[in-house]
This record gives sequence, structure tokens and C-alpha cells, in this order.
Amino acid sequence: MHRLPEAVQDSIESSQIPSPPEILLRLLRTVDDEQATMADLAGIVGKDPGLASRVLGVANSPALRRGRELKDIDTCLIALGTRLIRSLATCL
Repeated sequence: MHRLPEAVQDSIESSQIPSPPEILLRLLRTVDDEQATMADLAGIVGKDPGLASRVLGVANSPALRRGRELKDIDTCLIALGTRLIRSLATCL
């Protein structure tokens, strides 16, 4: 599982860290690749603290939250699904 240390997560959530365009393009290409797995997506998201923070935030938003808080990137990506992941990457 790709999990951020709590202190790092708190620090990230307190500010907006821009995502490098090459990371977002790689994420979009991977989302569109039918052979890609959620682990592939988690590996990309886990390399960008700003993107990881936003994925955690969106997955735990009141609109999408399903009971318990999601704390790791893998679970958040599964909960969001590829369509929302693509939308999130496109909007950044």
C-alpha cells in the first residue's frame, strides 16, 4: 500500500502544491491504457505529494465518502474509479 506519513499528509493538506505537467500526462496516459492496473496509477500518484493530497481529499469528500475515512492512495483510487481519476487529472 502507498501510505503517506501522517505528518507529511498534514503538511501537504495545509497548502496547495502544484503537480508537474509530466506527472499529470503520465497519469492520463496510464488511465487510458487498458492494460494498466490500479497499482500502476497508485505508483504515479504516490510520486507527487500534491496530487496524492488531492486524491485523498476528493475520495474523502462528503460527496464521495462511504462511511470510513480512506487513508491510503490505493483505496482512494479504487473508490474514485478511472473516470473520476481522469477528470481529476484533467482539472489540475
